[in-house]
Amino acid sequence: MPSTLDSHTRSLLEEARGWLGVKYAYGGHSKSGTDCSGMVMELFGSAAGIKLPRNSREQHKFCKKVDKKELVPGDLVFFANNLRTGRIGHVGLYVGDGLMVHASTSRGVIVSGLGEDYWTKHYVAGGRVEDFYKRVSDQQRKDKKRKTKSGKAEKPAPQTERETPTPVVPVPAPVPMPADADESADTADVTVSQWFDILP
Repeated sequence: MPSTLDSHTRSLLEEARGWLGVKYAYGGHSKSGTDCSGMVMELFGSAAGIKLPRNSREQHKFCKKVDKKELVPGDLVFFANNLRTGRIGHVGLYVGDGLMVHASTSRGVIVSGLGEDYWTKHYVAGGRVEDFYKRVSDQQRKDKKRKTKSGKAEKPAPQTERETPTPVVPVPAPVPMPADADESADTADVTVSQWFDILP
């Protein structure tokens, strides 16, 4: 998760936060009860005015495919309930730091880690809503230009002969989430603050 968020992504994640705890209801897409694709559809509709297809398979087709390593907050993650067929049957909203918000059939709308055993085994693909991503990219470019014009982007001070560059310390890779046996145990101890506490 970036230390600073553009306004579009911030609005989407704030909307997702408001759905945490909503009970699961097959075919539902409101805060009185929702399924996975219904929640995702409503998130983008409410926060961005973007209309997504109703079910997870169509949402997968609607999105641009994204490698798992390239996921950014606001992307979607898709899973197959049946490993034999590989048919997509579940979707979640990626929120950064290896986490997603999704509607679990057993626990309602929760935060889960992609590193959990069940989700690792059933993962199919990442998807990007191109219209939303374009807005994010445009906003980031505008913010960068605005900072440059306002003089906030300071040039680094020239180094003297005695100065030595500060070594770059590599950031360790995130530790995988605890593994769970099946979807009924897809609620590893992940607190909301782990991804929402950076929001302004």
